[in-house]
Amino acid sequence: MKTPDTRSRFQAPSRHYHRHRVEDADEAWSRWIGGSTERKGGGKLRVVALWILATAAFLAVLGAMCYQMF
Repeated sequence: MKTPDTRSRFQAPSRHYHRHRVEDADEAWSRWIGGSTERKGGGKLRVVALWILATAAFLAVLGAMCYQMF
């Protein structure tokens, strides 16, 4: 008869997952899909445009709320 202190017959090993690590993930992805690793320019312009758009949307919502109050 088994008691709660006895070990079970089968002891499964703990799971161990291997992850492939790459120094530059973008470069590895580009090699995988066969593309180039260079990025297009215009990153700062895009960020500034998104900030202006977000500010305009916030002011539009604020203006709509003020319009509803009067």
